[in-house]
Amino acid sequence: CLSRRLGPSLLGRADPSSRMAKDIYELLLQASNEELPEGLTVPESFNELVADMNTNHYDAKMFAFKTRAL
Repeated sequence: CLSRRLGPSLLGRADPSSRMAKDIYELLLQASNEELPEGLTVPESFNELVADMNTNHYDAKMFAFKTRAL
């Protein structure tokens, strides 16, 4: 069967969680190569980061910057 030999990702049926993990990795890599925004508040713990993200509804790039700053 062609789909078994080529694999699900080539035919557009890749596991969505693997795509999400790749996207998160790319965001974190991008944030590691950029300067942190001026005035960025750094959370003291992971729980504080989660609470801050939930309260302020930051975008993915800001999440990457705050994660890097931890």
